[in-house]
Amino acid sequence: MRLHRVTLILFCLFASNLAFAEQPNNVLSAGDLLSACTRADESWIEFCNGYMQATQDFGAASGVVCVTPGTTRTDLSVLYEHQAAVLFFKNPSMKNEPGLLVACSL
Repeated sequence: MRLHRVTLILFCLFASNLAFAEQPNNVLSAGDLLSACTRADESWIEFCNGYMQATQDFGAASGVVCVTPGTTRTDLSVLYEHQAAVLFFKNPSMKNEPGLLVACSL
């Protein structure tokens, strides 16, 4: 379990540094994350919930995000769906940012 957490944290730290570099093909963009999170397919719903849990864990571990106790992964996914849609309407270029950075900032 500890190895998984360390691996996730290292991945997230690496991913957060990519915001200032050219985005490689294997970084999930914020727009693609929104697309995945709004699909009605059960496997995409599970993917989105897992992504949001990992993002929340990273944000909490780094002191960037503070989520109210009792908030579920589904709550985080719904929040991302609504807030990202508003953000992308106001600033379409944000769709190209790494999904992790946008999810952590909402």
